[in-house]
Amino acid sequence: MLDDGAMGTERKLYYRELIARFGHHLALNWNFGEENGKWGNHKGQTTQQRRDMTQYFFAHDPYHHLLVIHNGQSFDDLLGPVSKLTGVSVQTNKSDFSQVHGAVRGWIQKSDKAGVPWVVACDEPGDAQHALITDKEDPNHDNARQNALWGTLLAGGAGIEWYFGYNHPESDLNCQNWRSRDKMWDQCRYALSFFQTYNIPFWNMSSQDNLSGSDDWVLSSSSMADDFYAVVLTKDGGKVVLDLPDGTFDYGWFNPHTGVGLNGLLHSGQIQGRKKAVLQAPDQRDWILLIGPRKKLNPTLQSSRLESFELFSYYDFKNYKGEDFSPSYKDKANKSLTITAIDRSYSPAVNSV
Repeated sequence: MLDDGAMGTERKLYYRELIARFGHHLALNWNFGEENGKWGNHKGQTTQQRRDMTQYFFAHDPYHHLLVIHNGQSFDDLLGPVSKLTGVSVQTNKSDFSQVHGAVRGWIQKSDKAGVPWVVACDEPGDAQHALITDKEDPNHDNARQNALWGTLLAGGAGIEWYFGYNHPESDLNCQNWRSRDKMWDQCRYALSFFQTYNIPFWNMSSQDNLSGSDDWVLSSSSMADDFYAVVLTKDGGKVVLDLPDGTFDYGWFNPHTGVGLNGLLHSGQIQGRKKAVLQAPDQRDWILLIGPRKKLNPTLQSSRLESFELFSYYDFKNYKGEDFSPSYKDKANKSLTITAIDRSYSPAVNSV
């Protein structure tokens, strides 16, 4: 819509506004191409136009946030070093979230093969009508938990953003009450706490479903016994069959539905590697199996939260004032000059901007 897809004056101005107003936020994604493709009279953007968009943000965002792309127009042509993209924000369209694991895993592997590994997350799991429906309609959220939440994490994904389908109460279009999905937020918290509590080195792990002989999802690290970890999701209980490297390993079970197991894994024990391991889940529901080096699966009970702190631009950075310029400060580390929008102690001259 701006400059017919090209990096013209309107698009540059719009992007500079976005960067100036929002670029200082933490953990920000710049998400390109929201459902942008060839439809109606819209011809879509060329490969070069989309490369130009990412280059512009790379050159002008002083904090170098993630540059990701969304569905719509195919973006295989942006893989590798030909663009400044650093990731993809996946969208799927099955109401049971069954596409999520494969899509996240696929883009991680494809980008790695292209020479520039992408950070891959899922920002719209499910379909447009239903997606994550309310607790009242689906109190267990089994498909959402198994296929979307753990499907993303065990594919090596960076995380998930939930979408509320438009055909349900408190929908994507009119939600005013986030407690309408409160039971799902608990299950998200259990998943994060699991990785933190057991100090699981997920940054050194990747999706290795091929290790499973029982069609389970596996996130695993190296093949060396002293640093081997495996997180396995079995959806319907039963037996887990898993290839293990040589060595002796500890194991135990975690309940992703209730969070039971955060204070110590259930039905824990030891198992010998260098053969196919066969382990029985506690019941016929979905369970998470954690396998790791001996004596390294003890829970870390103390809080892993960092103490919060605050920086105030007016006091914590060198400030500049002048009769012909707004109060501002320099962030030298990021080569950024930032205007201090509100400074009640300063009375600018009449001609100040």
